[in-house]
Formats: sequence, structure tokens, C-alpha cells
Amino acid sequence: MTVERLQMYKIIETEIELYKRKYALPILGVDTTKPNVQSSRISDSTANSAIQRMNVDPYIKAEYKRLVAEKKELDDFIYGIKDELIKAVAKRRFIEKETYAEMGRALNYSPKYLKNILTKFLNERCDAV
Repeated sequence: MTVERLQMYKIIETEIELYKRKYALPILGVDTTKPNVQSSRISDSTANSAIQRMNVDPYIKAEYKRLVAEKKELDDFIYGIKDELIKAVAKRRFIEKETYAEMGRALNYSPKYLKNILTKFLNERCDAV
């Protein structure tokens, strides 16, 4: 994992949503905003299946599959962080794109402290580019 990959989270998420809207959801009328009862996570299996079955350019299918795999890796890394404060800062920074000032107000810590703990964690856990 690299910091650069983490910084691309929102772009990857936006691209996945674009593919779902353009190639699957308008045709199927699927509402993926409702969580799956068993996992409490939003289920996109119908959209994923539709994109794979539809007569869509193989490059588009491959790119969609790559984006989904990359997002899963990013999610696994962020949600796998054991320290709750660092996890909260990572989610807010990379997923929600909040500034350290916004995080500081919400979490009641100084922005500098939050930046320092996240930077230290990432320096220990992430690969250099």
C-alpha cells in the first residue's frame, strides 16, 4: 500500500459509480443504497453481475473489475487499522476528503496532532513510491 494509492480512493469510488450508472443500474432499476441484511454493507452484487453479463466492451469490463479490486484493497487497509483514532483519521482523510482542521473540530484533537499520528502510521505501514 502507498499513500498515493490511498489518495486516489475518492476518484476510484467515483469511477465505479459512473460504470454502475452507465452500464448496469439504469437497465436493471437496482437500488444499491439499501444495506444487505446479513452484512450491513451496501450490496452491489447485482450491479457487478449485470456489468459482467452485458454486452460491454471487454476493456470497460476489465477496467471496472480493476477499480473494484483496487477499492477493496483500499477498504481492507483502512478498515483493518486497529487503532480507532488512526482509523477514523484515515477514513476522514482518504474516504471523506476532510481537512485536518475539519477532523480536529469533529474529533476534538488539534489538526497538527492528527496529521502527525496519521503520517507516522503511514510511514510505518506504507511502501515508499
